[in-house]
Amino acid sequence: MIAQDLMESNTVTLNEEATLEEVLELVRRYKITDYPVVDGSMNYRGMLFEAGLLEKLHEESGLKKRESFDAAFLENLRSDFHKMRVREVMNSKVRAFAPHEPIEHLGAVMLFEKAPKVAVVDLQGKVSGVVSLSRILSNLMEQFSPKGGEGKDAAAMAVPAPADFPAEDPRNKRFFKRTPMMVAVAYRAMSGNSKGSPEGKIARTLNVSAGGLLILTKEALSPGQSLNVALDIYQNDQPIRMVCRIVRCLPSQQPGAYEVGLMFVAIGIDERRRLAAHFEKGPA
Repeated sequence: MIAQDLMESNTVTLNEEATLEEVLELVRRYKITDYPVVDGSMNYRGMLFEAGLLEKLHEESGLKKRESFDAAFLENLRSDFHKMRVREVMNSKVRAFAPHEPIEHLGAVMLFEKAPKVAVVDLQGKVSGVVSLSRILSNLMEQFSPKGGEGKDAAAMAVPAPADFPAEDPRNKRFFKRTPMMVAVAYRAMSGNSKGSPEGKIARTLNVSAGGLLILTKEALSPGQSLNVALDIYQNDQPIRMVCRIVRCLPSQQPGAYEVGLMFVAIGIDERRRLAAHFEKGPA
């Protein structure tokens, strides 16, 4: 499947010279919080995300060294905020995609860049529509699900329990408590790796632990490789990013798929706390 298959073509674009006051009015009118930004010739320039608006507001209020926020100060802040231009707040680093690009590529890039939407542009650089990460991940997760007609037995085979394997099977090794989980994960080979996609690919998790991940991929990966990984554990809200090493890769009971064990090599303190918070809420 390609970008144009999932693209929303009835898209509202913002001029980079629009004020944030005008943006807030559009948000109220259309109930849309993320927009592609264009210049006066309607060429793509970047994306404006709700998160960027909120960060800018917090940044502006933080620069005002005051012990209290009285009515006059808040009104001045509101006035300053509304006079700002979209180009001051937009994310110009978010690239646009051609209509024929595979959604697997889009999904991986969006997870790594933490972009909830990206623009699709034609050959002239004009915006044709937008694609949301949620639609891409929903479609890709369906691709990893057992096909119709196989029933519950096939679904159980897709995520086999450790006890289903022989004692000598490496999948029986459990150094940490594992939480079954089916969420999207993007991976790409780090520089210097001989194999793996530099553009990134999408897989899904089978389970997650304090020490690593077990993921289901559509390609065999070589143990020992290091990967950049983005885990969509909170459904598109700030994916968790880390560096992992492939410790094993075995054929899955799901045809055409592989179970790949990843060990966390480098992960930020905040990211690990977010994982720990998830474990506390997960099944025992």
